[in-house]
Amino acid sequence: MNPSSTQSSNEKAVRLVDYLLRLASLRTKLIRDVDEYEKVLWVSKVPNERGCFTQAWGSDEEHEPDEWLEVQNRHEPELPAVPAQCKDWVNQEALRNKNDLPGLFPEIQRQIQNPDWREGSDQPETIPHTERLEDHPEVQQAWNRYVEDKWLPWTEEHNAWEKVHKVYSSLFAIHQEQLRLGEEYELVLGLGLLTWQTPTGQRARRHLVVADAILEFEARLGKFTVRPHTEGAKLRLELDMLDIEEQPARAEETAKASLAAAEDDPWEKGCVEGVLQALVHSINSQGDYEGALEAKNIRASAKPIVEYAPALILRKRSAKGLAETLKRIKEQIENGEDVPCEFADLAEIRPNNDRATGDGPEEANVPFDSEIFFPKPSTMSSA
Repeated sequence: MNPSSTQSSNEKAVRLVDYLLRLASLRTKLIRDVDEYEKVLWVSKVPNERGCFTQAWGSDEEHEPDEWLEVQNRHEPELPAVPAQCKDWVNQEALRNKNDLPGLFPEIQRQIQNPDWREGSDQPETIPHTERLEDHPEVQQAWNRYVEDKWLPWTEEHNAWEKVHKVYSSLFAIHQEQLRLGEEYELVLGLGLLTWQTPTGQRARRHLVVADAILEFEARLGKFTVRPHTEGAKLRLELDMLDIEEQPARAEETAKASLAAAEDDPWEKGCVEGVLQALVHSINSQGDYEGALEAKNIRASAKPIVEYAPALILRKRSAKGLAETLKRIKEQIENGEDVPCEFADLAEIRPNNDRATGDGPEEANVPFDSEIFFPKPSTMSSA
């Protein structure tokens, strides 16, 4: 193959790479706000209750290092039965309003025997009668004991259950969405929430560091467990929510080297926080870092704020991996290296090593004597 033909094939391959890169960028929506993702569960919402755990609290002896988060559901506490003598005086629906102490009706209507009724008379057999609570101190006393000994303890237990159930329900929703959406979506753990009104006027509110995760569900136990992905957490920096000119110089290389000390463990807080602090100070001279678990509702301003604020995020897979692969192929072509065989076939060219064996375009007219399959019926004339 002569040099001009090789150059033409390389140019064709580069044009295809550029086209695929543009296509990938058009098909991928840039997310700048974490709230735009499909599902987000803030780790700070996990209550410190029985059946719940997260490595964000620190490791313990009962959980393995690869158990990032665990939530096990439990039965809803039953509302304690009202004393029999109080039943007619109570609004049953009001008992589930845990914000206010339940009370009794000041008066009730009962049906009593009509003293004027006689069989065959036109008088009703029963007539309404008003009873006042103040005339029944024993009812009020029984109610006070019920509220103090049973209802108030129930509210505390129910509030604890409710906190667990809310997180359990969020994990259940994420699990169902994963089953429905399939491999097109991914689950990641986000760390270091950046909130910033960028110089270009964009509002950025996204995590700077992410790690790949999986969600396991044990239906028999009613338990969800979040672990690192089977192929590794791949702890890494993400800055695509910022324009190129807004990203700190060599930030990705520096962060990658620093995160390596965490050994792919996102809960190596000292290491991760060091990276986050360095990033926010590199982004802007006014940058500030806060190490709290819970994200504050901070209004984006010219001063970038990074909060530790870990969150579990279900999102559509980005085209970043594809774009990086295409860029590496383009660099290989421009440096005169061999084009990967699979990509050469896609570009309808032959790599250099095939040309060297004489298996190049010159051989394209060799008769094909195998059976040809078409998606629809076709007729071919014999040669």
